[in-house]
Amino acid sequence: LIMVDSKSRRIVSTNRVALLGSALILLGMAGFYSIPGLMDKTASGSPWINAFYCSVITLTTIGFGDICPAEPDEVGRLFLIIFPLLGLGFFCGPILELASSWRSQVP
Repeated sequence: LIMVDSKSRRIVSTNRVALLGSALILLGMAGFYSIPGLMDKTASGSPWINAFYCSVITLTTIGFGDICPAEPDEVGRLFLIIFPLLGLGFFCGPILELASSWRSQVP
């Protein structure tokens, strides 16, 4: 699959999008795993699986709040402000592109 950026007519490959998404999830996993207070340390299961879970629900702006964030400090709060903003553009971009393609089809 190939996505075309309508403003600059730039072609963005699926591999590039997948790489960016993977990098965002890995960044989130590293943050949730290493910054104190972002995950409830008493949560059952593997800490890396919990970090992956917290990363995905934060990037998609679902934010259940069950095991993350526990009690973040200032660094954790700053991470929780910046990280979802990165994910918002990544996950909402394709949806907005799809919606803008419908605009030309609506009478």
